Amino acid sequence: MADLQHKQRLLRKFKLNNNGGATVEWMDLYFDQGSATYVKTSESRTSDGLVHDDLKEALRPFSEHLAIICEEVPEPKATHNFDGSMKGLDRFRVGSVVLRGGDDDPDSGDEPKPMQVFIFGNKRLKSGHKTNFGTPGIKPETAQEQYKFGAQLAGHVARLTEEVWEYLAGKHAPVAQTALDLEAGSAEDGADVKLLQEVN
Repeated sequence: MADLQHKQRLLRKFKLNNNGGATVEWMDLYFDQGSATYVKTSESRTSDGLVHDDLKEALRPFSEHLAIICEEVPEPKATHNFDGSMKGLDRFRVGSVVLRGGDDDPDSGDEPKPMQVFIFGNKRLKSGHKTNFGTPGIKPETAQEQYKFGAQLAGHVARLTEEVWEYLAGKHAPVAQTALDLEAGSAEDGADVKLLQEVN
């Protein structure tokens, strides 16, 4: 490992777990000085540490994106500020956010793949049942992306990523903190597998 220089760390997945903790997957990019090549490694960690308030707040806007992208709410005006005031938003819960692309592989000679954002969660129906939703891959940093809130989504991904790194570093909520409704955790288990297989 002495010859490896760390170049980049990218969040790949953040998933809420039923116990109030979370599972995080990420990728590291290293430059191997000995062989003058780049090396990618993937890791994941599941923590029982309760998700802290700042991370909850960073995850909150993804419920709005989920509802908009899945066409479950009337499309908001371009000035929508993702403040949580969307009607019916309390019925939506996000269980995981998956990121693909956004990494630079200099050895390949190809252009870096744009970041794609996948959001998975559910909507609580009036009957009390829940229905699962998963967005298609949104590329918020590309001019071709038709989702008009791409810039906001990119900002929300950046904030979520910062808070996830803090979580991995040990920033957890006190045990008594129970404000987060984690029912969505089990409702979307495995829901992201099929969609990601279609992407890869």
